[in-house]
Amino acid sequence: MPSDRFITRQVSERLDRFAPFGQDPAPDDAGPQGRGLRRHLQIVFNTAVALFCMTVFFYGSLRLAAHIHSPDGRSTKTAVDAAPVETSPVFMPTVLKDPPILPGGRITAPLPHTITDHTLTVSGYTANLPVDMPFVWLIVDVPSIGRCWPKKPMIQPNGTFPATIFEGGPDMDYTVSLYAVGYGLNKTIEQWFADGTFGGLPMILQEYRLDSVRLSLNGV
Repeated sequence: MPSDRFITRQVSERLDRFAPFGQDPAPDDAGPQGRGLRRHLQIVFNTAVALFCMTVFFYGSLRLAAHIHSPDGRSTKTAVDAAPVETSPVFMPTVLKDPPILPGGRITAPLPHTITDHTLTVSGYTANLPVDMPFVWLIVDVPSIGRCWPKKPMIQPNGTFPATIFEGGPDMDYTVSLYAVGYGLNKTIEQWFADGTFGGLPMILQEYRLDSVRLSLNGV
């Protein structure tokens, strides 16, 4: 087994290679005091080199970790939130639908300003009437006095119709209107027919009127 002095000399020769240039090596035959000082200096130098290497190593590790954590210096959550999100287009099939049919009705004959007899046939249609307005009537309106006269027969809803009615008023212009009403107003109209009141009824609200046509009576 090599002696302690031999090992110390081998370590010293290797450490001398890292010593600053221009430094004169201490003579091998230095005294005990010189050898002790030299060993102390070598320990200090080795410690400094080791600390420097460790500092460089840890600094490099921290830089690498930061680069992996977020290349632009932000936190991982911030980087992920800022990344663009690629979305795939959602296929939505196109469905063709008929346009909705609005509730309504029209008087198609006679045409406006037609001269009629006391008995006339009115044609028209109603469509898509709601269930709470199933009663359809032709009514002669006289707005100048605020009265109206319903005409029999009652018309079936949601379809075409011809209806023959009688108008016994004087020879003058008059208005025939098409109404769709609910159960309450229909009961009032039916009761008016049952009572046989000559003076007519108060005019029905315009919101129930589907269409109107202005005609002239020739008195025949």
